[in-house]
Amino acid sequence: PIKAYRQAQKPRLTQKQMGKLLGVKRETIARWETRAHKIDINWLAKITKKTGIAARDLRPDLADLMEAAE
Repeated sequence: PIKAYRQAQKPRLTQKQMGKLLGVKRETIARWETRAHKIDINWLAKITKKTGIAARDLRPDLADLMEAAE
C-alpha cells in the first residue's frame, strides 16, 4: 500500500521523499514496500495519519489491535 500511495501522488513521491514525510530512511520505505520488514505497530498510527492508508491495509494482523486502541 505504501508504494501504491507514493505512485498515486502528483508528482510521484520517491522512496526518499516518502521517508522524509514519515521520518524514516529511504531504506526503511524500501523494506516496507518489499515486505522484507513488517511495519512496527508504533508506526501504524503515524503512517495512517500522514497518508490516509488504513492500518488494516498496512498490517492486517495488527489492525484489530489498532482499532481497539482508538
